[in-house]
Amino acid sequence: MASLADGGAHWANDDKTTVGSQIILEVQNGRVQTRGESSLDEAEQIFVVVDPRNAEAHIPLLDVMKKHQKKTTLFLLLPSMTSSPTCLTGIEVGIMSMGCFTGEYESYPSLPTEQICYVRLDDYKKYGDQILIALANAEGKTVYPREEAATMAG
Repeated sequence: MASLADGGAHWANDDKTTVGSQIILEVQNGRVQTRGESSLDEAEQIFVVVDPRNAEAHIPLLDVMKKHQKKTTLFLLLPSMTSSPTCLTGIEVGIMSMGCFTGEYESYPSLPTEQICYVRLDDYKKYGDQILIALANAEGKTVYPREEAATMAG
């Protein structure tokens, strides 16, 4: 089980990425990948993972966010000032396209701010879904890692 503490993220060594009826949706190689054992309609929580540097590929996820708005949490992957050069590539495009996912445009679904989380891209690449689960289960926390919040692009 994943959890967040002041000292960082902690999780048990198991190969299960989702807990209960959670679904994780992410675009990889131009296709929407689904991880979890429930259907979208049956899931209690839907985690939508977006790398805004490639926002156009994530457009199919907007319909899911609109249809299942009450149980969707959006995870925006953002680099910080301490990110690797690979993760910083294309950040200017990402910043311009973030409005599609944060409700700044009327034609796109709008999630309440408490349903939008920000995860440092480097950490997600290293730890994967465990960070999403820990952040979603942490009461009142929406940024990982907390100490990078001020330096994360966005």
